[in-house]
Amino acid sequence: MRKVKDPTSYITTVRPKMVRVTQKDGSKLSVIGAQMQGDTLYGFVDRPNGVMHEYTEIPLQDVTAVEAQQWAHGKTLLAVGGGLAASAGIIYLYVKQAEGQGAANYCNTGLYTAGAACPFPADSGQM
Repeated sequence: MRKVKDPTSYITTVRPKMVRVTQKDGSKLSVIGAQMQGDTLYGFVDRPNGVMHEYTEIPLQDVTAVEAQQWAHGKTLLAVGGGLAASAGIIYLYVKQAEGQGAANYCNTGLYTAGAACPFPADSGQM
């Protein structure tokens, strides 16, 4: 979870399933189904004393921080870039390996489906 810069607009636009609220007294609450009405955050909390899903309204003036799960854009881009690079490497290795087998094997792999005789003579080495 990361700190939300503008809790009012974040909660209104993203509508997260859960946010963690730090109050001025230092207590932390997990608010499920958090919504905003004016300057008040409301939703359901699980209290430490065992009360589950208690409806609660918290004025933002009593809140020092709001945290929510957010996209880690840098990590996401790194993961996507790494996946693309790995895919490109695998394709490159496959193509290089296929070139090493010669053109005659290309016609026997099922990749050539023209229905006619293979256009490459078995000993030409062309692709």
